[in-house]
Amino acid sequence: MATLVYPEEFEFLRSLYSSPGNASPRFRFPDLISACVSLVFDSFADSEERIFKFLRTTLTDRNKGGRPACRKGEIWHPQFLLLRELQGCKENRHPNPGWQLGDFTTACVALVMSSAIPEVCIFDQARKNSVERAGPSS
Repeated sequence: MATLVYPEEFEFLRSLYSSPGNASPRFRFPDLISACVSLVFDSFADSEERIFKFLRTTLTDRNKGGRPACRKGEIWHPQFLLLRELQGCKENRHPNPGWQLGDFTTACVALVMSSAIPEVCIFDQARKNSVERAGPSS
């Protein structure tokens, strides 16, 4: 599934991708983006509230001069569904502003960036997501 990521957050993902800790296996951008989404939903009981607060404050302020050129990325289906559910929720309907999938993706990456979640936890979450996608072991 395709999504967009704002430049600042994409650079954070690039630093994770290039990190010496990203080895065995080396996680790619869809894994890292999806790990950030999972971590936000799993780590914060008020994840929806945090995401919308980021969108209404930081991202709104950042977009004063218009939306920056975002980078296209891929996201795994389970995390895509989490963000699509947010996109369809009451907080994203009139009279509130309407946010797009890439805005929600960016918010999750930004929340991980600004939290005390260590890099190793992001890789652990990518590993966990990868195992879950592989299905039950025989």
